Amino acid sequence: MTAERDTSRQVLEAALTPSDCLAVTDSGKLAIEGCEATALLARFGSPLFVLSDRTLRQNVRRIRGAFEAEWPGPLNVMYAIIGKPVLVVIDMQNGGGMPFEASGIPTMPGFDERVEAIRGVVAAAREAGVPVVYFQEVHRADHVDFGRELDGSEGVHCLEGAPDTALDRRLLPRDDEYLVTKRRYSCFFGTDFLILLRGLGAETLLLTGELTDVCVHYTFVDAHQHDYHARVVTDCVGGSTRARHEASLDAMRYLQRDALCTSPEIVAALRALRRPADRTAAPAASA
Repeated sequence: MTAERDTSRQVLEAALTPSDCLAVTDSGKLAIEGCEATALLARFGSPLFVLSDRTLRQNVRRIRGAFEAEWPGPLNVMYAIIGKPVLVVIDMQNGGGMPFEASGIPTMPGFDERVEAIRGVVAAAREAGVPVVYFQEVHRADHVDFGRELDGSEGVHCLEGAPDTALDRRLLPRDDEYLVTKRRYSCFFGTDFLILLRGLGAETLLLTGELTDVCVHYTFVDAHQHDYHARVVTDCVGGSTRARHEASLDAMRYLQRDALCTSPEIVAALRALRRPADRTAAPAASA
């Protein structure tokens, strides 16, 4: 047995291209960045294509540098999804389409357009088998859980049973998806979101919903502090005003350089996650 293992190891080592990403274990098995290839095959199936995270990052920097040297305008070379993604739909409730007098929340124009953009991202996530988590802000009728939320520009909002509190009927979770109720701005604060993310094995959070400068921003910061990669889908979020929306996006990009993306970019990234058989079977888009 020892002789067979040594022979296997010699054969593998002779065949390998010199690389610090590839190695042969003591048991004579191929390892890719410390993971045995047999374990990767068992998890992801065959054929197996492995891209080194470090190599990808080096290539992104190299490509960005090459384009920046030649390209006269703004350039966005982004690392959209790292590891396992989870799509998060934050507070897409009826109040987003109501005037301030009815909802207690100021919202910039374009709510219906954002709903449709989110629907497209949700559809792509479902096709790719990416988990979708919905959040709904709900407050008790006696206001006991508002805390300091009413100290600023917001009025009373999202009371239990009120029309503005219900999720928009165009963005409802399926039975196999997740709905989490929250009392405060961040999706992490006072909820079981972190437990859910750990159970799902999440690494990248795709954030959509409202408001950009409040619940989305607070959730982004908490995700960042919990060491998640966070992506804000810019045409799928809306702020209390356009100016606050833009300022918040800029602040989040300060924390993670690849934080901002558009729904077409994320849909393309999600479609790339689908298995080849699924992509082949997908119906062609109509003109």
